[in-house]
Amino acid sequence: MARKNKRRMSPEQKQARRSRWLNLMVYLPVKLVIFGALGVGIGLAAYQVASYLKTSPALAVRTIEVRGAERTQVGELLEASGMKEGMNIFSVGTGEAPKRLVSLPWVKKAKVTRVVPDRIVVEVVEHQPVAVINLEGLYYVNRSGEVFKRVQPGEREDLPVLTGVSRTSFRDRPQRARKHIRESLRLIKTLQELPCVKKRRVAEVHSDELMGPSVVLDPGALTVRLGNQDLLGRLSTLCQLMDAIDDRRLKARSILLYHSGRPGWATVQLDKRKTIASSNSNIE
Repeated sequence: MARKNKRRMSPEQKQARRSRWLNLMVYLPVKLVIFGALGVGIGLAAYQVASYLKTSPALAVRTIEVRGAERTQVGELLEASGMKEGMNIFSVGTGEAPKRLVSLPWVKKAKVTRVVPDRIVVEVVEHQPVAVINLEGLYYVNRSGEVFKRVQPGEREDLPVLTGVSRTSFRDRPQRARKHIRESLRLIKTLQELPCVKKRRVAEVHSDELMGPSVVLDPGALTVRLGNQDLLGRLSTLCQLMDAIDDRRLKARSILLYHSGRPGWATVQLDKRKTIASSNSNIE
């Protein structure tokens, strides 16, 4: 049998083979050991740095600055957040502290910022009440229609009262209740922009799905029943009627701005219990 020819390796190939063997068997393990040692060293150094930052007296909080808090006491804010002077600045959780702050009734948003080495800044955005709602007790309502806090004794402000939404409806049908609240707030804003209402105050807005909204204007506790249709047109009629009543130096107890059988008519009831019917703004 013929003997196979075995190709001889050149010196360059032998050198390359030897280099691959050294890399695999010697250099690679050495590199892994070195990198592992470096990783442990870096980790240990990082741990020591973190430990120092959290315990160093040089990083103790000396000042806590609170911004935006008008209705919430500073002490109440600090107690809720868990922050106090003297604690390490890096022990203050800038993510957790705001979550605890928004649990306070007046606080809508909160932000906590560290100012190294020794100052904490707390920025608070509070709810701004624009009305109160009667839900078997009075509660504040903000501009977005959120019911955010129960009115406490001595805390009452001169705000419009929203009625017609029951506590049961608010609990069981929150979206529907929120819709009525927002509609009432829009109505208040529209009324306050009318020339004939600028000298008066919207004392109450009552929501009624069947009869439509009604309002009470002060002074005088004037009740105005608006109905469900053509609200803007009826508000224009309201101003014409109120101007005519003022020109005659009369005092109205109530104004009914809709008649199911007589569109365009309104009824004005005076203090002397005389009822005057009018077409648009012309009192007859």
